[in-house]
Amino acid sequence: MSMSTRRDERWWSDAFGELRSLLHRRDEATPHIDHTIHGLVRQALAADRERATAQWGPYLRAMSFRLTARSLEDLADLAPLASTLRLQDPHRVAMLHTAGALTLAESPHLATITRLELPDQDIRLQGVQALLASPHLGTLTELDLEGNFLGSAGAKALASSPRLATLTHLSLRGDRIGTAGVQALLESPHLSALTSLELGYNTLGDDLALALACSPRLATLNRLGIDNNDMTDEGLDLLAASPDLHALTHLNLNYNNFSDEGVHALLSSPHLSTLASLELSGCKAGKHSVRALTESPHLSSLKRLVLWHSMSLASAKALASSPHLSSLTSLDMSVCKLGDDGARAGVCAGASRPHTSPLAGE
Repeated sequence: MSMSTRRDERWWSDAFGELRSLLHRRDEATPHIDHTIHGLVRQALAADRERATAQWGPYLRAMSFRLTARSLEDLADLAPLASTLRLQDPHRVAMLHTAGALTLAESPHLATITRLELPDQDIRLQGVQALLASPHLGTLTELDLEGNFLGSAGAKALASSPRLATLTHLSLRGDRIGTAGVQALLESPHLSALTSLELGYNTLGDDLALALACSPRLATLNRLGIDNNDMTDEGLDLLAASPDLHALTHLNLNYNNFSDEGVHALLSSPHLSTLASLELSGCKAGKHSVRALTESPHLSSLKRLVLWHSMSLASAKALASSPHLSSLTSLDMSVCKLGDDGARAGVCAGASRPHTSPLAGE
């Protein structure tokens, strides 16, 4: 074995060892680790694509590490290594568009992908239809098509596809799917495995709440994101009255148009006993909602709470010391203007809860 060959083998051995170490450390949730892994993977692909795919691919897929592609060509390189693949162009200069989605649909590398994330790629209805019709599409469990302007026709195409029978998570945030699109999704016989649904930024108003409240599909959802939908008190009343809330563990209601009345209706529901995360930032609620939060007997499982902009010092103290919120470990008031006194009150009141995030204010 030549000196050059020995150096190459030593590099592959060291690089694979570093990869495994980084993957096991990624639970530390630092972006630096993910960035380092991506750099290492690209270096291996440049050195020997066939070897990297054969040696590293099974390991990366087994660890379910999300590889982020920056272009269609990059995606083609990374797809053989991944089970989770995200195409992301933060500057929106190399988006897929419909033509790119058609090309992607023809790629045999789609077969290994179980989690596909294509946010803000402008793939439109035709692109979605091509992906769903692709003979290479694998057994997807998670699909993120946020910001692709799919319209109601795109939502209906997804709802009518038997290829998505194993899907557990679907994100159509900002896709302008309309009420007809929501109805199609909720009534689809092919989406019965869904446990997580993101429909934020669709400005559906109270029609969204009505559709959810009347659908048996709500009873199967653990995570529901319906933020930024112009929902009012009437919509929240409808949702609160549904007995099918009982499975929810995460509910995002940020930036809707309900007030204290709607929040009180929601928190009076006896079907929230499993709720672990509740987001209420950016709504029109006030001190009466704080009282409802502190006095509700139905929030015993709540661990994370995100609140609105206007918050008094007295409200901060009441939340942090409420016996009904004894499971709370994360209290996010980062957008609240509490001032230094309010922040100190949160820290002091939460001292008996060592895992509670300090209340932040500006």
